[in-house]
Amino acid sequence: MIALSISVNGARICTAGLGARGNFCAVVSWSAGWRAVFEDGSLMVIAYNADLREHLRWSTPTLDVGDEVGIEIVETDRIDRPSARSPANESLRDALARRGRRALRALPRSMLRDPVGHLATVARDARDRASAHAIAMLRRALRTPAERSNRALSLSLNSRRLWTAGVPARGFLLSWVLCSDGSRRGAPDFLRIALHGVDSRTDESLNWDCPAVVVGDRLTMRLDRTREADAPTRRKRRGDATDAG
Repeated sequence: MIALSISVNGARICTAGLGARGNFCAVVSWSAGWRAVFEDGSLMVIAYNADLREHLRWSTPTLDVGDEVGIEIVETDRIDRPSARSPANESLRDALARRGRRALRALPRSMLRDPVGHLATVARDARDRASAHAIAMLRRALRTPAERSNRALSLSLNSRRLWTAGVPARGFLLSWVLCSDGSRRGAPDFLRIALHGVDSRTDESLNWDCPAVVVGDRLTMRLDRTREADAPTRRKRRGDATDAG
């Protein structure tokens, strides 16, 4: 089957695929404006299984400036189990109930033996994580205007540079690899890479043309800090993109 082998800074994250009808993709995003205070960038690996009518998601780390994401299009018989599954037409109440059952199953035995001690440990861990997250947010919020503006997403295919796309002052960038119906050997129905963005100040969509890809190709996305960026093709939006500013 066709799959995507994902790595961050050379460390393997997952091999995502379906082996069934549907589609799956890996998306790297970098937002500007108020969202940039919460994170530098994000990596998302998701799928839709049309046979089972369910959404799948694989666990991924948050991204920082300087991180490099590698995505290789491979043919393999083994893929990693997704970290989360949810029915396509699941209601909010059913989703909350499913997550509650999963949380109960995940409770360790120490919770039953010593619930007070376990809750104290959980509270300390939560406090430490919240403190580290708050410090990281403060550092991002105190960045100079130059640090906020000189950001770019660099895209390479098989070690050959394609584009360096500048992150708009208000808006976002997305780069993704999408595969549709990768259950068969050979070429899938749809296999594409893209680099797209939105400039919320001018209400324009941004696009950088990307070449066709085949099984065996490797895409590299790097969150850079640079003043030099390639100019995109700009078009007025039609209300189909989300404002991230």
